[in-house]
Amino acid sequence: MSSPLSFFRRNQKVMLAVFGVLIMLTFVVGDYLLQYGGPSGTSSVADEVVVTWKHGKIDEGELWAIRDAHNLTVRFLDLLVQKTIEAQGQPKGLGVVVMNGRVFDPGIPRSYAEEDLVQTVILARKAQDLGLRISDAALDEFLDTLTDDVVPRSQFGALLQEATQGRLDRSQLFDQLRMELAAQHMRMMAGSGLFAMSPSLAWDGFNRLNRRVKAELLPLAVADFEGQVTGQPTGAQIAALYEEGKDRYPFPNSPEAGFKRRPKIAFQYLKADFEKFAQEQMAAVTQEKIEEYYENNKSDFKVPDQAPDEEPEPTDAMPGDETPTEAPTEAPADAPPAETMPETAPADSEPAKPAEPTTTDDAKEAAAEQPPAEAPPAEPAAKDGELNLDAPGTSPTPAPEGESKQSRRDEPQRREQTVFVSYAGEEPVAEMPGDAAAGETATGDAAPGDAAAGETVEPPVQYKPLSEVEAEIRRSLARAPAQDQVTAALKAARTEVDKYFRTHASWQASAKSKTRTPEPPPLDLRQLAQQHGLIAGETPPVDELEIADYELGKAFRFSFAGNQFRRESFAEIAFSDRQPLFKSDQIRSFEIDVEFLYWKTKEEEAFVPKLADVRDEVINAWKRGEAFQIAKAEAERMAKTLPGDKPLRESLGEAQAPNVIEPPEFTWLTRGSLPMGSGAPMLNAVEGVEFPSHDFMRAVFALKPGEVGVAANGPQTTVYVARIAAESPDEETRRQLFAEGGVTGEMNFLARVELQTFFSQWYRDLEQEMKLHWNRPPQGMQMVE
Repeated sequence: MSSPLSFFRRNQKVMLAVFGVLIMLTFVVGDYLLQYGGPSGTSSVADEVVVTWKHGKIDEGELWAIRDAHNLTVRFLDLLVQKTIEAQGQPKGLGVVVMNGRVFDPGIPRSYAEEDLVQTVILARKAQDLGLRISDAALDEFLDTLTDDVVPRSQFGALLQEATQGRLDRSQLFDQLRMELAAQHMRMMAGSGLFAMSPSLAWDGFNRLNRRVKAELLPLAVADFEGQVTGQPTGAQIAALYEEGKDRYPFPNSPEAGFKRRPKIAFQYLKADFEKFAQEQMAAVTQEKIEEYYENNKSDFKVPDQAPDEEPEPTDAMPGDETPTEAPTEAPADAPPAETMPETAPADSEPAKPAEPTTTDDAKEAAAEQPPAEAPPAEPAAKDGELNLDAPGTSPTPAPEGESKQSRRDEPQRREQTVFVSYAGEEPVAEMPGDAAAGETATGDAAPGDAAAGETVEPPVQYKPLSEVEAEIRRSLARAPAQDQVTAALKAARTEVDKYFRTHASWQASAKSKTRTPEPPPLDLRQLAQQHGLIAGETPPVDELEIADYELGKAFRFSFAGNQFRRESFAEIAFSDRQPLFKSDQIRSFEIDVEFLYWKTKEEEAFVPKLADVRDEVINAWKRGEAFQIAKAEAERMAKTLPGDKPLRESLGEAQAPNVIEPPEFTWLTRGSLPMGSGAPMLNAVEGVEFPSHDFMRAVFALKPGEVGVAANGPQTTVYVARIAAESPDEETRRQLFAEGGVTGEMNFLARVELQTFFSQWYRDLEQEMKLHWNRPPQGMQMVE
């Protein structure tokens, strides 16, 4: 009888391959299976209906499959674009969006947000209802156009395999492309003719960016008018208002009532404060290391040179000279070179006195024999107050025969300084009265050769003393090990949290099994923090608005999506990533050098409360609406009676005049929050106005200087009586600037946003036609590979 292990020995290669594939599958989809392995089981979560519409429903599993097929198709098209560019081709065709030289959409929209994915399904079905059909030949033509005919069709199969790792075959690719391109055609048909920018739209965009107004605003709080609401809503009004807002979340900057309760999440986190670790490492830095660093990096601690504008400027006239500039000032600006103008420096003038210093006989002879020809040709005449070294009696003579060229080069350069210096080998010149006071360097005590070099002697380099930079060096030496310590602490803590996550997920997965494992004990947060030198924290169940009140909720990260560099808040990330409980992640704090390791400990689903539970809330919403109408009517009455030719403070009574606010000049839109105003234009802030909206700006900027009107903030909690005191630039100047500047990218962007509203309205009508309904809020863009 053969050994039981003989089967394994005979088939070891096959089994090794099978186990290898299983391991890879576990690595790829293991987290996903655990994520949906909750108490209700994987299949029940996947079967939950997300969207219902006229032609059926889409559950979690189907939505996942749509997203996966979309992402794989985008990968393939991205690879085609890459190969096209490498072959010197230009990607083109329907749906290809190129921004700043980069292909952003490779023929189909790149977005994988759930709302966009469902929109593609809806539009493709509408195209089918209209009789639009896309054949395989049309798809081949699309791919040929995208690749600019530089990538052969024979390579498409291998590229599809490479891009999707075999997860999408040709038939599946064509089915997905058929749906994507049908939706693309519907978008193009719906927007046909909309995206040509008219002059009026361009002018409107220019004004929103460039017209600045100086406004005076009298706020009328809507809450102050609620006492004037004497009536009560009828039962029908209460029911109607509840039905209108029961599926809508309330927002602080929206006037629309919302009664749906947001999902809530409880978090635990560990906070790594770099400063704590830095202080520990700084205490461990020895004095020897500090001194060694100081000596090896001494150039980093130079004492800065005195700024040039702080140095005393050289004077043209010598101190003590009564008329030093009298002769030179008579030379015209366009005078010929000094060699032809001996009259500019007569022998008896004051500047000629230094030409006869007390020297040795050899030096005098050398000076007498030096010809003027050695001077640079065509030098201009001396300026006012400048010593003319080329004038007769002052020009140095050529060196006698046998004198080296080096000695000639050692002579001082003329006009570098208007001071008297000694030439090499000469006795020091006689000191002029006031020389010492002037601070000149060429004195009788100058070291031999110093002046002969003709250059200013550089002062010795000075360094900051060690005592002054010791703390800086200590912190510099401690930074790297402290950062390593932070990284190690977070990594070690995350390893333990992830271990607990797997244990907890296994317990959840066993919920339906007969041999259910016991629930693991709660994670000991305080002990974990103490063990790794971190700071523990946690929150109760909070929604995406309430989390902003906690330090964890103020964290953020930067991302680059949609060709825009933007900051994502913690709420955006944590409330849309659908991470399972105890699955950890890291994020930077709003504080410098602080990082969080966080995870969810509890989730509460969104729900719609019953009318009986929120009846008082509905009645209060009705009263706020009535109070707003009363406040608006009062503001309109005041706007009609107040004169526009004088400030509001002067027109109003003593009780209301102090309430007028006068914010600084503002534009409707600002040019973005990134450096140098980059980024998409966005709604501007107005000092003193809470939640200004586009409707507020539209009402204010509809007024001309001297006119009075009415504007309300976004949530309609305050109504303003508004007067425009001034605007800049004036309209004539703006029209001139608009005509000279033409249509800019910002104006084009604003026009497209404005025109996009027409398409959005058309699609909302289509959603009603298709009876589309979301059973939960759609999730944003989240990459699922």
